[in-house]
Amino acid sequence: MMDRGEGDQRGNLAELGRMLGALGLTLVSVWPGGVAWKDLDEVGRADAIISLPYGREAARIVAGMTGARVVQTGVPIGLEGTRKWIEAVAGALGREKRARAFIDEEIGRAAERLERTIPFYFLGRSAHLVCDPHMLEGLAGLCTDLGMRVRIAVVKGRQGHLDDVAIDARVVCEPVVGDPYHLLREAGAGPDDLVMCSGEYTPIFRPRMAVVELGVPSTSHHVLTDTPFLGFTGALHLAERMANALHAAQDLMGRR
Repeated sequence: MMDRGEGDQRGNLAELGRMLGALGLTLVSVWPGGVAWKDLDEVGRADAIISLPYGREAARIVAGMTGARVVQTGVPIGLEGTRKWIEAVAGALGREKRARAFIDEEIGRAAERLERTIPFYFLGRSAHLVCDPHMLEGLAGLCTDLGMRVRIAVVKGRQGHLDDVAIDARVVCEPVVGDPYHLLREAGAGPDDLVMCSGEYTPIFRPRMAVVELGVPSTSHHVLTDTPFLGFTGALHLAERMANALHAAQDLMGRR
């Protein structure tokens, strides 16, 4: 997931460290983490390796060398996705009490910031996802939490990556077409809708609906300050981007 050295990924690393710190854990190394090779050696100090879906085999190999315990998790994206991630880590490492307190505090913080925004920007709107398969469930959950309906998800990956994923929307895997817009139109996509996609598809969708660019490549969204899209803080930043995209698109459509 460390696809570039900009503030979104630096912010993600900081957010991971913050959340683990709330459980009384210290993040010593991230592979890859945009750091020098020597800094990767810190993994030798780790008692546990948290294996995201992108690094299952690497985690197994490194743990075999260091004796660390492997904890397999999903991706901590969206409020519900992050809650599941925290609970998985805490349950494996005996930090359940800390996790409950932290989750309650963070969900409360998010709710306080979102409650006045949801009726004005999100409630009753439709969302469409063109995304990494491992982000699908978390992103769909965030849209649902905001009061949106996910109509279709176009996943750039094999069906096998979705064996444990269940969302209330049509899911298309490994699209063979270069332009997925017709799939969204078949699902009822319209100018008042939001699509989340990588920069590969931004030029296709942006003239037609609100777009939040997320994923590889990122061509029109650049981040100078540490602004995560992972974790509880990242969920708020994503909601902020979604609201701004919907508002900007609405203004643009109104002027046409």
